[in-house]
Amino acid sequence: MKQFLLFILLLNTIVIYAQKEANQWYMEERNAIDFNHDTIRYLAGSVLGKNESTSSISDFNGQMMFYSNGITLYNKYHQVVKNGKDLGFPINPNETTSKQGALLLKHVDNDSLIYLFSTDFQGKSGGLVYAVIDINGNNDSGEVISKKNKLTGAVDEAISAVNHHNGRDIWICVHGYGNSIFHLFLLTKNGIQNCPKNIDVGFNHSEYSGSGAQNSLRFSTNSKYIVHSNYLNGELEINFFDNLNGLIYNQFYFKNDAYPISFDFSNNHQFLYYTNLLSFNQLNLNTQSVKLLYHDTIPAQFNIANDNKIYGAMNNTKDLLVIENPNEEGFNCNLKIKKNFFINKGGTSVPNFNRSYFYIPNINYSYEMNCTKNSVQFWGKDTFGANSHVWQVRKSFGVNGYLLMGSTKDINYTFADTGTYEVRYVASNG
Repeated sequence: MKQFLLFILLLNTIVIYAQKEANQWYMEERNAIDFNHDTIRYLAGSVLGKNESTSSISDFNGQMMFYSNGITLYNKYHQVVKNGKDLGFPINPNETTSKQGALLLKHVDNDSLIYLFSTDFQGKSGGLVYAVIDINGNNDSGEVISKKNKLTGAVDEAISAVNHHNGRDIWICVHGYGNSIFHLFLLTKNGIQNCPKNIDVGFNHSEYSGSGAQNSLRFSTNSKYIVHSNYLNGELEINFFDNLNGLIYNQFYFKNDAYPISFDFSNNHQFLYYTNLLSFNQLNLNTQSVKLLYHDTIPAQFNIANDNKIYGAMNNTKDLLVIENPNEEGFNCNLKIKKNFFINKGGTSVPNFNRSYFYIPNINYSYEMNCTKNSVQFWGKDTFGANSHVWQVRKSFGVNGYLLMGSTKDINYTFADTGTYEVRYVASNG
């Protein structure tokens, strides 16, 4: 008599949840979005007026700590932090037109300090500067203890940051104005390393009397790419990034002829969404083909969120653009316009964050049973390029500890006995 294997696979799906430091978005025109609930909510209280740059940072519970336009720093009470004025480069009192020129960062090993980076507008000589904020200063209301620390000369109006390969330090990147040089700085637990990497790669920017600095810059959330626009030439430059050594290489260009304004990746990094003066588009990075998604009032800036959807405020309206399924091609991405989501008419900015806050690596497996051989074929799955794989098994009742099943991504395993088993798959890239 043939004995069949009777067991239950308890599927272990391990999800590394995105960090909640990016769960509240403080935007211009006193608008904000709260991602701390099952559905997004409008968040009242912001005092930011008209600004093209904003950044905000929450605590590990997703509650607001500080937000800024790169010029003035506000705390969770919506008050100006002690010494929190004159941090950047205003074009008018407390207003910046630097396109993506504010960024708040916190190092995981020194979280009593926060750094605010700001860029000058239109390629002016102020360049890139930073301020240091003591979270616990001024009776826990925050205090700026150092400001206008200059790192570069003239740069484009955008900053982007992503984690180092070690998962702790942070790369900060800007692009030189009127040249082809990327400047990379490393934030460690001891502060900014005073030995930047200056990488000359890609197209050379002409100065265009300031307008040529109105370019965007963005790392992908998995740190594999960095994209830079040459706004007036209608070009996107898509580069590979080595987050261990801080290298930028093997770029390819995409020409769209209509002034690329803003862009971001799907979380599977197959698609790059971008806006120009005329439309909202999806670029397939595998085929380099483009699909027009929307042709009307468009968001000048947008960003992926912790729910893996993409959001942007529609210019001069109270509407919110949402891409529900960014990993799907063409209209299957499900672009929607949420009418009158905001209380005030939106401007152009969304907050700038450490891009690694939105990287959500996950691990899973699938399997197929062969009931005549008592064997099961297992296929490992991951989104983070794992190079180490371990399969383990134990009987769920009466047995302590796991037995090794195999150490390749996909395995075929024969069970020696009937019963209920728990199978565990562990994957790592270091």
